[in-house]
Amino acid sequence: MRKIKKIIIKALIAILGIVLLLIFVPTRLENRTWLLSTAQQADAPYFVVAHHTEYDFSNDKSGLFEFSEPIELICEAKSGKLILTDKTNGEIYEGSYKLHRLMGRSGPSYSIIINGVEGKANISSYRTLFVSIGGYYLNFEID
Repeated sequence: MRKIKKIIIKALIAILGIVLLLIFVPTRLENRTWLLSTAQQADAPYFVVAHHTEYDFSNDKSGLFEFSEPIELICEAKSGKLILTDKTNGEIYEGSYKLHRLMGRSGPSYSIIINGVEGKANISSYRTLFVSIGGYYLNFEID
């Protein structure tokens, strides 16, 4: 009977460990499909220049979305390569990424290059990918 209790306790500890690992391990960039939610200018006046095709900003009173265009932009990463597919305009942008820091304040951070332009990417605990590149902030969500 003692052996069975020990086995059960060890199994419960292992299951608890796996559950905690799944909860607290940060989302990684790789092997996910990320959809653009917004693209915003990094400098004043910080206009949003693009947004996901399903977003409606018609009630926005701030004026930040005045020039925003709907776009379907998908970001995928695998084995150090980045591919951004602009389905709205039929464009494909290629690049690379390298893990900079696994656990930062907001999760993993990456050094990226897209079409020769260097930038940075971070993944928040809310499963959002933030990209800063070429004077813009791109915000992606997991598909």
